[in-house]
Amino acid sequence: MMHLTVKKTDEIQVLEISGSLTAAWSTDLKKELQEGLKEGSGLQLVIKNVKEVDLSFLQVISAALKTAQYEDKELTVKLPVPDLVTESIILAGLNNHGRCQTDGCFWCSIQTQSSGA
Repeated sequence: MMHLTVKKTDEIQVLEISGSLTAAWSTDLKKELQEGLKEGSGLQLVIKNVKEVDLSFLQVISAALKTAQYEDKELTVKLPVPDLVTESIILAGLNNHGRCQTDGCFWCSIQTQSSGA
């Protein structure tokens, strides 16, 4: 099971994600990301206590990043993220995605982090 918690601040929403980050929960995650990006200037993801990760999680995050860029909003991740997420990013090849167009690349920031256990 995946757990989602939304916290709002004056400037940005924070979406805490934990548990199983898999296809079974990708629709719920997509919905929360879309809602979070509609409000305010951006959304920060806090990823913790991950039990499992699959490619669908990374695909939903990738789509949300494109939406955020298109809408001129910011989607960030609080570091560190769990090692299981970092390993999934590396296995999916997202750590070597080409030249970054921004200093704050979502995927690169995760790749260069210290261990989040």
